[in-house]
Amino acid sequence: GAGKTTLLATISRRIKGEPTGEIYLNGKSADRELMVGISGFVPQEDLAVETLTVQEHMEFM
Repeated sequence: GAGKTTLLATISRRIKGEPTGEIYLNGKSADRELMVGISGFVPQEDLAVETLTVQEHMEFM
């Protein structure tokens, strides 16, 4: 609800559409190619199954 995922997707240049503005990294302009190459973004998805143990989850993943 606070926009955290949207902010991170925009900064990492993984958002659809045409956001406006500029992103700087260490004082240099960070284009899409740079940001996709140096960043990773994994949105949260809960995949835990109540009946599996931690070991079984790790084997499943």
